[in-house]
Amino acid sequence: MVRVAGLRGPDRGGRPGHLSRRPPATGDAARSPGTRAPASARQSKLWKRELSVALEEAGIIVGQVEDCTKTELEELAERFEHEVFPVLTPLAVGPGQPFPYISGLSLSLGLFVRDPDSGEERFARVKVPELLPRFMAIGERDSSCRSSA
Repeated sequence: MVRVAGLRGPDRGGRPGHLSRRPPATGDAARSPGTRAPASARQSKLWKRELSVALEEAGIIVGQVEDCTKTELEELAERFEHEVFPVLTPLAVGPGQPFPYISGLSLSLGLFVRDPDSGEERFARVKVPELLPRFMAIGERDSSCRSSA
């Protein structure tokens, strides 16, 4: 991550550094889906082809919000209100303000928020705290409805 970011321009002396490729070629190679797919594409394939299948065989189905019943949606709303919402801290960015720092290897959400009174829209960043689980069990249908956080 840091190494690829450093390839955006030459070093202070105008040299490409100790790389065997020039910076633009190295950056392109890091992003290309050639022989080594980007990490997110590999993760997606692994999830779809292996992990979700193995979990389902073990009786754990990771579903979408649309898969939940009305009762499960109410439980999900209740848990969000009491367990998730209190630990979220949105950081809105306005005109003339610097873009917020986004720490590496953390999960953040980028959102557009609108003031209900003025209608003003701003970009906001919400860092998802590490203490929150990525998945939470919802409902009593033999673990058939899971929601990703």
